[in-house]
Amino acid sequence: ADELDNLGVRVAKLEKKADNVKITGAIRALYTDVDGADEGYSPTLRTRLWVKGAINDDWTYTGMLENTQTLNTNAQESETKFRRAYVNGSVAGVGVTAGRYNYTVGNGFVFDDHIDAVQLDFGKVLTASVAYGRPVDGDAYTDTNQDGYIATLGYKMGVTDLASGYYNFKNYSIDGDREIWTVGATAEVAKNVSLVGEYLKSNDETTAGDDDGYVAGLSYKGASASDKGSFGIWAKYYDQASTTYFGASHTTDATHDSLDAAGGFKGYGVGANYTLAKNIVANVEYYDYDSKIGDLNDKTLWSELTFTF
Repeated sequence: ADELDNLGVRVAKLEKKADNVKITGAIRALYTDVDGADEGYSPTLRTRLWVKGAINDDWTYTGMLENTQTLNTNAQESETKFRRAYVNGSVAGVGVTAGRYNYTVGNGFVFDDHIDAVQLDFGKVLTASVAYGRPVDGDAYTDTNQDGYIATLGYKMGVTDLASGYYNFKNYSIDGDREIWTVGATAEVAKNVSLVGEYLKSNDETTAGDDDGYVAGLSYKGASASDKGSFGIWAKYYDQASTTYFGASHTTDATHDSLDAAGGFKGYGVGANYTLAKNIVANVEYYDYDSKIGDLNDKTLWSELTFTF
């Protein structure tokens, strides 16, 4: 009996250690086809491996290794990067995230990108967050002093989520700091149907004198990787001056590089997603954007098949 008890203790310790670190992953086959000012196509294969370890009962560490292979040439065009490394926990009831991580602020209409930062999160019903750091992706962030401040405020009122945000990136434009204010709401207007709207205002104007924008969208359900046959559809309309978002950090999957230089973009996007089998999800999106200045246009077909494990 004593030997069995001792064996039980040893097994329990091993099980606890085995659960201390978890490795998960995702493989995404992506094809993008653009017709217009940024014409071109891009088939890629992206593999991500996440490592998550428990530091203690309150803190965890997450790291993410990413490999991207470009498939539209015969050359071996591949790169592997250690893309994320951060800790997450709480101090005196305040949530803390610190390190390199992907920060999707609100709906991502202003910023959805990797950032080296420290972020503090407060509250439950009335929520607030503040983050200070430096974006690490995109050609737009070339100045070593482009530190950013991002603050958000949210409030849940029944089936409606109200949200506001403030962004300030130092030395972003030739005029100095780029500041953006947002206010918006997401509401469940019917069963499984959500409506989203956001207004954006910048301290900078385009050459046409435009300094604001808005996005409105409607969505129904959404595919879940663990639920075969689940699906979702959505539609959004965008009208944003280029000063109301940070270049490629906008969450849209559409290509709009040339339109950014022509005052921003306006137009629509529609999409559908479907779980073909457990942990296999297909996603198709289509965007039709016009430039805010001039008559440039980009039509983007974006499709992906994602396997998670």
